[in-house]
Amino acid sequence: MSISRDGSKIFVPNAYGNDLHVINTSTNTIETTFSIGSGSNAAVLSPDGSKLYVSTRNQTVLIFDTANGALLSTINISYPNGMTISADGKRLYVTSQGDKVMVVNLDNNSITATVAVNQYAEGLSLSKDGGRLYVIGQVGSTVSVISTANNTIISRIRVGSNPYSMGDFVSGCNGGTISFKITVNPTIPVPSLLVEGSMTALSTTYGTPSEPTSISLSGSNLSSNVKLKAPKGFQMSTDQLNYFDELSVPSSGEINGLRIFIRLSGKATVGKYNGDILISSDGATSLSLQLPEGSVFPAILTIVASSTSKYQGRENPVLTARYVGFVNGETAADLITPPWLSTSALMDSPAGDYVISVSHAVSTNYEFFYISGLLSILAVEPVALVPSSFSPNGDGINDYWLIKNLETHTDCTVQVFNRNGNKIFSSLGYLAPWNGTFNGKPVPIGTYFYKITFTDGRARLSGSITILM
Repeated sequence: MSISRDGSKIFVPNAYGNDLHVINTSTNTIETTFSIGSGSNAAVLSPDGSKLYVSTRNQTVLIFDTANGALLSTINISYPNGMTISADGKRLYVTSQGDKVMVVNLDNNSITATVAVNQYAEGLSLSKDGGRLYVIGQVGSTVSVISTANNTIISRIRVGSNPYSMGDFVSGCNGGTISFKITVNPTIPVPSLLVEGSMTALSTTYGTPSEPTSISLSGSNLSSNVKLKAPKGFQMSTDQLNYFDELSVPSSGEINGLRIFIRLSGKATVGKYNGDILISSDGATSLSLQLPEGSVFPAILTIVASSTSKYQGRENPVLTARYVGFVNGETAADLITPPWLSTSALMDSPAGDYVISVSHAVSTNYEFFYISGLLSILAVEPVALVPSSFSPNGDGINDYWLIKNLETHTDCTVQVFNRNGNKIFSSLGYLAPWNGTFNGKPVPIGTYFYKITFTDGRARLSGSITILM
């Protein structure tokens, strides 16, 4: 708040309202209100009392005419808080964003300088001669002393925990004598860190985080966050939900027995892990905490050879496998060496079942469990049976050209031509039989010619087909 020079009025900001109240000190009643439009943090009067400067939660400083409450101007400043004004009314000092002081030229309401100070800068006051600006910093428990001649920090004075001040101090008034005790070069408490607890050795399987071990972290007289960095393969957490390679623990000066959980990461590859957790905070002696050696063991990956079949006298099909147990989004492409798939069956082997063996896969992060498959060789391959006619009239009877025994010939080509040699149907494999149409329209009744071509050396089939009513 701010008090007029004659003491007749008090201007009171409202942190969670939209108005500033003006109190008449003679009647102790609210005389009027100024509309702010958002919460307000602080208010200061110009030296002649004609203007009121109000820092708002809407990232502005508003300037009012104190005579009639009219809004004269607006100064845009990010997160303004405490304010003070020079004795000549030419400069306004505003704490901004919690760690800066903005210097405003009130001749044209422009920002002429920015001074970085400690975090959570709150109150600020000018010396009687205006040559020094004193700024409270809650984090760090300091008072920054700024030269107003060149807007630079001259020194920082360490004070008690969580200092806070707002407004200008009264000077030049008559009053009783006050005695002060000044300690020259006082003993400043030294920040310290302490870790307690016995950690257990950790182990896990690749792809699965280990169960955590933990320590207890304490600190005193801290002026900054405590930073922790884990060695490779380890992660840390304060809640057992969110784990990180590095932590930054907030501190308001003291930390009392905060549990830090440590685990082996699920992404740590197979091997032995050790090293030190590094713990530090400004001004405190850093700590190095040695972890017991941890181990990550291979995960089990099952490789199943896929069973398949062929007809006697045909080439063996391509042998394939499926995998059960990949972790961390990995696939067969992440193996150092893919598995070998083999069978004793040859092209002319007799009919029967032949084992498909799987082996020789290589990976540092997996142990392999193999399951064999079967290649079944069928004795006689049925001949394709090609109908000589069909009637695609929609009566549900013989509406499609159904060719039997082409199911296994997925790479054969089936083509149909009209009398002029124009192709009116073509299919790779024959899973969907022809319905007697060309470009979506029924072809005329009559005789057409087909050609079925195989890729395994079998003789081509050809002949005629008649479309009936």
